[in-house]
Amino acid sequence: MKSRKKLSCWEIMHCDDTILCPMRKNGSTCWEWVEENNGFQCHYGMCRDCLVYLYNNDNTILSHEEVEEVLKKRKLCQPEK
Repeated sequence: MKSRKKLSCWEIMHCDDTILCPMRKNGSTCWEWVEENNGFQCHYGMCRDCLVYLYNNDNTILSHEEVEEVLKKRKLCQPEK
């Protein structure tokens, strides 16, 4: 499988760069932050269902092509080939 650039959540979701986001500030991923801070989200599978998580991880239920198709249909980030 060819490697591709990992994208941050704000790149995928087109977040407004004027909004103060803790993930953008510290450069980590939200699922890493949640795990480090004992957040409940990952314990209930919320991280595994997130498009950003699915796009950036190899061990997911969907293939990269399927995730890219979902992003395309939702008019979200379309990664460079």
